[in-house]
Amino acid sequence: MGSKKELKEGPYATATPQLIRKIEVLTDRNFHFESRELLAKTLNVNLEDAYKGLGKIHGMPGVGNDAVFLRNKMEPYLEDMIRKTYKNADEVIEVL
Repeated sequence: MGSKKELKEGPYATATPQLIRKIEVLTDRNFHFESRELLAKTLNVNLEDAYKGLGKIHGMPGVGNDAVFLRNKMEPYLEDMIRKTYKNADEVIEVL
């Protein structure tokens, strides 16, 4: 009989120290939308587009807090994708 290989699910990549540092610098400078957009670029094109759009909306007069509210609503989804993609997910999430 042939051997069966188990398919492993879960994180398969490691976020580079350079990516983590870029995210950390953007967040420290209060560029929260940009840091999430940069991270989303490595995860999912649709997520990247969502953060790019929210960043544009955030810059519109009188709309800023609504964009922040939507960003916060997306946070659990982003964290879930990070955990499914990166072995060092906790390190990535910590700098956000």
